[in-house]
Amino acid sequence: MVFPRGESSMKINGTNGIDVARLYANKASERKPETERKDRAESGKPVDTDSVELSGRAKQLQAYRLALSDMPPVRKELVNQLRQEIHDGSYGPNERLIAEGIAREMRDRVKGE
Repeated sequence: MVFPRGESSMKINGTNGIDVARLYANKASERKPETERKDRAESGKPVDTDSVELSGRAKQLQAYRLALSDMPPVRKELVNQLRQEIHDGSYGPNERLIAEGIAREMRDRVKGE
């Protein structure tokens, strides 16, 4: 990360899911334009721009976050019902639905290639 006016850089680790890029953008928008113009005028040279470099892990976390947001919500009632049926031994899978689902998934994979 590069800061204007020769300030030091910092490395951020262990964000625990916080979107660092969004936080940095919010912080940058809080800066007053008048202050930046005054600093630039006083120094007589252009102010370096801020930049953000995300680590490979941060990029991977963002990709996971995107994938999770695209997933349908978990239907807890259905999951609990199925768990109970399996535990009781009363669960009877519908073979036809399973076969249709496998066929549909294979068709989608072939189309996607």
